[in-house]
Amino acid sequence: MQKPTSSYSCASTLNSCHTDSINVLTFSPCGKYLASGADDGVVYIYNPRQGAKFMKVVAHHAVTTLAWHPTGNGRLFVGREDGQVVFLDIHDSGLSGSYKLPIASDKSESEPAVRALTLDYSGTHLAVAKGRAVVLLQSNGCHDQRVPFVERQIILSPPAVEGLLDEIPLPHSVQFLTYDGDVLLLVSYLCHGIICVGPAQAREAVRWHLVPPSYRMGRPTVSPDQTLLVVFNCLDGFDIYSMGSKVEMPQLRNTFRLQVSKNILLPAIFINNGKSILLGSANGSVCVASITNTASRRELPHGRGDIIQALAYHQIGSVHYVATGTSEKGVDTYIKIWKAGLPSHEVRLRRLQLDPLCKYISTTVVIALIATLFVCADDLKPYIVICVDAYCSMVLNL
Repeated sequence: MQKPTSSYSCASTLNSCHTDSINVLTFSPCGKYLASGADDGVVYIYNPRQGAKFMKVVAHHAVTTLAWHPTGNGRLFVGREDGQVVFLDIHDSGLSGSYKLPIASDKSESEPAVRALTLDYSGTHLAVAKGRAVVLLQSNGCHDQRVPFVERQIILSPPAVEGLLDEIPLPHSVQFLTYDGDVLLLVSYLCHGIICVGPAQAREAVRWHLVPPSYRMGRPTVSPDQTLLVVFNCLDGFDIYSMGSKVEMPQLRNTFRLQVSKNILLPAIFINNGKSILLGSANGSVCVASITNTASRRELPHGRGDIIQALAYHQIGSVHYVATGTSEKGVDTYIKIWKAGLPSHEVRLRRLQLDPLCKYISTTVVIALIATLFVCADDLKPYIVICVDAYCSMVLNL
């Protein structure tokens, strides 16, 4: 049986921050920052390695979604419940700027909340799920950083779904895909399924439309190599689909089954280079599951009955970080940062410690060098003694 990943351990718990449900967590591209947004109208920036709060930004309205600029320039896009998108310029010295991004909306809507936003891999395209529509924007290419994008296209609605003719389509997730240089957009709706469209073409050019098996579905996630799609089906767990070419309908592969006892949409994200999936929870038990074996799972324990609807993942070298955030906890809301793996220098050291043959060979080589130096360089003896002592402590555990 394949294990989904090496064990994650809780590195830190962040309390006394948000006072309402956490809607989103996201690591910056470099892994230096972790951002969180919640219904309390606050964005927090943390140092995930230290498990410490770095910055607090008051957004004045519930924060529904966050996205870092993929180029690593420190720009964070913030989607709010009032329909506004704000971007923050964040650096080691603090917040250097905060600007509103003008986005049109359907004037017939009284509350066109921003439910999702995303940027493509180059940062030249921005998609915003706002109210009933998905607004596509493109980089203006000028030096005025206060208006970095201009509106280009609006996707108003998905194809009709039988039995839902009276239901208003509400997009709640957007994600860019790239196939051989062709940029596509994946849009999911609360009740109307998932569509794949080409942003460079007319809105009618829908590549495929995946209808949900139940009356509604969660937000899908796509594997790093774009061959798998996972989404909460609101019936019996998380469905995993195989994705072929950009024009082929995804095919159901299997299901991560779990008991669905509450009317709560749960998230999922791919981790460990797409080999595992991290599943949200309505009972305090977040799972790390193997893609190849749905029965192989490990739990990241939280408080009993805690709802986990915010997940994030980032890898730095051989170290894997996971962040989980709670919902409906009020002032007891918390974030946990989990860690697996070792820094590269510690990995090399552990290999020396655990491999007897490697230890024997390295010890023999060091002894030969020491003998040579003692004969040829008397003035280096004090330094050699220090090196031998350090080597014995680290590698031989003496």
